[in-house]
Amino acid sequence: GKNENIMNTFESEFSQYLQISYHSNPTPIGLSGRVNEHIKFALRTGFDRYPIADKLIILEDDLQLAPDFLSYFHQTANILDSDPRIMVVNAYSFSGWQGEAMNDERLFLATMYPCYGWMTSRTWRDRMLQFWPKTIMSNHVDWDWYVRLYLGFPEGALAVLPEVSRTKHRGGGGGMHVTGWEQTKNLDRHSINDRPNVTLNLWPVSNGRYEAYLRDTIEEANLLVITENPCLARYIPKYKVGTFVIYFQMEGDKDKEKSLHFLHACLNGNELAPQEHYQLVYTWGYYGNVIYTVACPNSPYCNISPVDYNRVVYKPNPDDLHTAIKHVRSQRPMPAGTRQVRVPPQSPEEEFNLENYYIIDN
Repeated sequence: GKNENIMNTFESEFSQYLQISYHSNPTPIGLSGRVNEHIKFALRTGFDRYPIADKLIILEDDLQLAPDFLSYFHQTANILDSDPRIMVVNAYSFSGWQGEAMNDERLFLATMYPCYGWMTSRTWRDRMLQFWPKTIMSNHVDWDWYVRLYLGFPEGALAVLPEVSRTKHRGGGGGMHVTGWEQTKNLDRHSINDRPNVTLNLWPVSNGRYEAYLRDTIEEANLLVITENPCLARYIPKYKVGTFVIYFQMEGDKDKEKSLHFLHACLNGNELAPQEHYQLVYTWGYYGNVIYTVACPNSPYCNISPVDYNRVVYKPNPDDLHTAIKHVRSQRPMPAGTRQVRVPPQSPEEEFNLENYYIIDN
């Protein structure tokens, strides 16, 4: 929002390098509508100020950037032109965990909202603003979920996601959307790329190839038939790279059977936010491997014969679900070490650089 100290810092330090637009947000602090107004302002102003630009990167101020952040978007920019269904390129994946998401060249497609550093086109900007939360309800909804609801599902709008994220959320500690607990237990554990020069594998997600690529990959993948509790039995090796597919029972995308939640908890997906899927195929990296979990019977990629259905398609029993509670990532103990406590900044520069914290030994 409008802050005199921050404005003075920008004017004195950055005005000679950047064209800065100031936004006087009309929404009171503490309401969801304030963030909605910020993002809407950025989408409108960015393209209006540069009328010949056809791509725009939206970047929040509480993100750490990977060394190849700009290169990532430069390489993926043409994907937005190659497939009209692709709404955004995200720099972040909710399923990319430290030590597990390893392939920094791999990209996926998913029905997912924009988040934590993203690029869109002028055409999709216009569509987003058309369905933007109206002022009367803006304080009661989050813009990203609203856009996904009205564009992601009805129009099949897609997002490009990296296996290894190019941003990392660092803003937890009493914010509007992220508590300090969520930041420490969840977001701090996500990976971020540390290599400066990465050549992305663009081929599968470009020019409408993804359906055929995904179908061929799933057909050739190692089929895992879950017969024992996957939280207790090791189905996927940590030190042997391969591609694996699991078919599981789930009606629609509501996961009433808790099958998806259970598989995410046991196989290190993201049980807290399993929104990232392509036609009910959920994908994530696991120690160099790739796991495809296919929802049956509704995913078009669930090609299981009626004879094999009950044998191949996994559905957890009550004992499995009880075990999974202990494996949910948010319930796992934090590693020993240090913790950071956010404190009031001593200067605008300190706040801008996210350096206003103390380190405390546990």
